[in-house]
Amino acid sequence: NGGIFIAGSSSSISAFAVSSQQVAYGGGPRDGFILKLFPDGTLEWCSYYGGSGDDQITSMSVGFQGELYFIGETSSSDLLTIDALQPVYGGGASDFYIGMIDPGGFLLRYSYFGGTGAELAGDVVATNDYNIYIAGTTSSSSGMAAGGAQNTFGGGAYDGFYAKINSGNIVEWASYIGGPSE
Repeated sequence: NGGIFIAGSSSSISAFAVSSQQVAYGGGPRDGFILKLFPDGTLEWCSYYGGSGDDQITSMSVGFQGELYFIGETSSSDLLTIDALQPVYGGGASDFYIGMIDPGGFLLRYSYFGGTGAELAGDVVATNDYNIYIAGTTSSSSGMAAGGAQNTFGGGAYDGFYAKINSGNIVEWASYIGGPSE
């Protein structure tokens, strides 16, 4: 609807988020945030998305009907998940966290996605057939990939990771990409 979205992370605990889902800082070193500006540059809304750990949003993509998808990484084990792929923190240093918000910044879906290692978020892309594709890296050696090109962890410290989440909020496929020295 003509707005501009900006995302990132902040350690600001006051006078930051307004007219949105989460106006109180969740805690920890940083919370992810998304803000929406009117076309003239004035603030429409701003929301934190985070819990008591370290949270940052790394990518956003606008969906076919104006919904906004985001991906980031979190070490918070206390996120309030909604229509979740994975309702609880997977463990390790961080998990992906994936959200879908309406044009007003209110959560429609909010989920963890991760294993017992560390997940480092990369990108999210929404398509006009209501699917999303996510990418990042992971040190989780099990429980992340199914039905993809590489279903076993390649070794090394981290492997690349990518997945398709369909319109029904189901992981259609997920894959590692990497070998023994990545």
